[in-house]
Amino acid sequence: MIRTLPLVLLLFIGTTLFAQEYRGKLIHNDGTSKEVSFLNPYSKNNYKEILYLHYGMEHELYAQNFKRAEFSKDLVYQSIEIKTNQKVWARVHFESETIKLFLRYNSFYVEVDNTIYDISKIQSPSTLDIPKDLSDLWQSEMNGNKMLPFKTLKKLLVQYHKKNKIDYHTYFNKAKTIPYLEVGLGANYSNINLLISPSQKTNFSTVSPAIFINGRLYFSRLLKQSFVSLGIGFQKFKIEKDISTGSEDNENFHELNIKFQQISIPMSFNLTLLSKNEMKFYMRGGAKIYFNIGENGNLVSEYQIDKIVRTENSQLKLAKKSGFTPLLGLVANKKIGKSDLSFLLQYEKNMESGNPSNDHAQIEFSKSAITVGAAIKF
Repeated sequence: MIRTLPLVLLLFIGTTLFAQEYRGKLIHNDGTSKEVSFLNPYSKNNYKEILYLHYGMEHELYAQNFKRAEFSKDLVYQSIEIKTNQKVWARVHFESETIKLFLRYNSFYVEVDNTIYDISKIQSPSTLDIPKDLSDLWQSEMNGNKMLPFKTLKKLLVQYHKKNKIDYHTYFNKAKTIPYLEVGLGANYSNINLLISPSQKTNFSTVSPAIFINGRLYFSRLLKQSFVSLGIGFQKFKIEKDISTGSEDNENFHELNIKFQQISIPMSFNLTLLSKNEMKFYMRGGAKIYFNIGENGNLVSEYQIDKIVRTENSQLKLAKKSGFTPLLGLVANKKIGKSDLSFLLQYEKNMESGNPSNDHAQIEFSKSAITVGAAIKF
């Protein structure tokens, strides 16, 4: 499992970054539409053909067969005729009842009265069937030049429509990074090795309470269906155990007592698995760095050999003061009223390696652990 988990995480992150689907709307030439799963939303290959999934297989969508591909509210491609009987995909950047603005590679176009004009090299606003005040403003902004740059023209159209209170919509706006802070409580179930001496070891399980604060970052373009999570967690371990080892004839008893805290910094990628109504499920893959803080504990051992009992006292130490743990999990988001709640089920693979001596025993985190928790958004 130790060797397999990093490979699973690598494949998971690759899937998160490069194989995301955009559930959007495909509009046919007759105006009818259907929902499809688009791929590669920001690829320049979309100007030639747009890819979508159909029964798990990639298929191409060509501009001559469709009218519009709406990936999201911010990303829309439209079929435009740049030459007679030659339709291509272009990215919509601005649209209103008066005018539409498109970009395709380094060329840009406007649509006025259902006619497409290439304005990439020279612009003549007065020849377009647009309001005179818009034409005059455009001509004035050109200030004797042949054309306005694409971004300047888009900004001008927005300002004009906003000033005159005309309905409009802009697309492919500046990408937003959306922060999200949550605070939660949970519990950790850990399998732990007790290294009594170089030749003796046993294991036991314990449950510890956990508090965590997570920050989520939603990258609206790069990771539309995912988020990156970075947080800090605090666990309190209070272990008081009686453990028996050996055979029935030579049974040994060990009483251990140790208290310590663990501060962790978990980092993860979270990819949407399912979204329905107000519920979303994410698959989580990542790792955490942790630091164990606390005093040494105590181990009292009783060895029974041929009905003779020998007692030994030794220090109980932590095998490692810090470590690195891969993790996989499932996150569920649920909106209840005005509150955003999340629930976590997480598998962790500890990888410590201890080195006990005859003078002291050790607590070693080298087995699996399960964390469950619930958090609320702030």
